[in-house]
Amino acid sequence: MQEAYDALGRASEQPIQVQVQHGIARFVTADIPTEGSNPTERARHYLDTFGALYGLHASSGVELILRRTTKISEEEATVVFAQRYQNLPVFGGELLVSLQQDRVYSTIGSLLKPDRFFSNTPTLSSKDAIARAQAAVRAPGAKTFADPILEIFDAAVSDGGMTSSSNARLAWRVFLETPARREVHLDAHDGSLLSTFATEQEDYDLDLQTANGNEATIANLCYYLTSDDDAIGDEDGLERGYHGDR
Repeated sequence: MQEAYDALGRASEQPIQVQVQHGIARFVTADIPTEGSNPTERARHYLDTFGALYGLHASSGVELILRRTTKISEEEATVVFAQRYQNLPVFGGELLVSLQQDRVYSTIGSLLKPDRFFSNTPTLSSKDAIARAQAAVRAPGAKTFADPILEIFDAAVSDGGMTSSSNARLAWRVFLETPARREVHLDAHDGSLLSTFATEQEDYDLDLQTANGNEATIANLCYYLTSDDDAIGDEDGLERGYHGDR
């Protein structure tokens, strides 16, 4: 990883910032020229060159599968990749590459460090996993709305870096109607509950704030922060004084 970090620093046309978590680059800012005829090819070229920062190398068993490419403007685009390890999807494993024309200026993601072997043979069958999931959320007989998925689950990946230590496991992802649709993640060997959450929400609270004339910038990739009372609306709409603002 150190070699890739040093190479990144030499290639960048501005000072680099790299945040590392669990041995993987989580956040990178730089100014790196890259090659390709479209944003996806340019992002791939960048990762081929500096992949060691993200645990990517020929023998790592990691694949980054294209999830989507978004054109933000004529010059800017983002490319999002989903992580697979040993032919299994990593729950929450994603990497977003931000580009301006033929230059990469940032990446942010949460990826599993490929430092252990996983057998893709679970102790629990998918049928057993469904029964365990129903019991875990106290919904006996709950119907599934999709087939269970065998995956790698690590809270250090799926919670966006909030968990202090990594503990990756082979897991089943079960989809239940309880009656709200819910995902349940279970250890694929002992059936223990790893995580569960609703995938739909009937209502929500929305808080709209003004940036006080400031905006996100490529320089710091952050929004202006203030403690002023900046509320301009909620889920019922904008306050009248802000109608027509852009």
